Amino acid sequence: MIGHSPTHRPASAGFFIKYNFKEATMKYSVVVAFLLSLSSSLANAQFQSEKPIICDQTKKIIESLTTNFYEKPIWTAMDAQDGTRYSLFVNSKTGAWTLLQMTPEYACILGIGEESTLLAGETI
Repeated sequence: MIGHSPTHRPASAGFFIKYNFKEATMKYSVVVAFLLSLSSSLANAQFQSEKPIICDQTKKIIESLTTNFYEKPIWTAMDAQDGTRYSLFVNSKTGAWTLLQMTPEYACILGIGEESTLLAGETI
């Protein structure tokens, strides 16, 4: 029963156990490294969208929103970095809305939607 003694193993069995331990440790290390890299990249991930953005002369877009869609500006703000203005136009009867980014010459429609709700009636 020399082959079954805990103190005496065949050379091939010792190699097999040692090899499996190293292989398992290596796989575990690779999995942990992958998960850590994935979690850090997810934490730093930025949202990206590939929707078309429509731009035209500011006057034409505002005229279309007010005349064709009966939307009026209810909010406006200036971008601190580039000085462009953002404005939210809303149709108070239907709840339809349009978000614009504008310069005096050009405006771009960043988003449109329905079912808008005014949360506060205070001037900010």
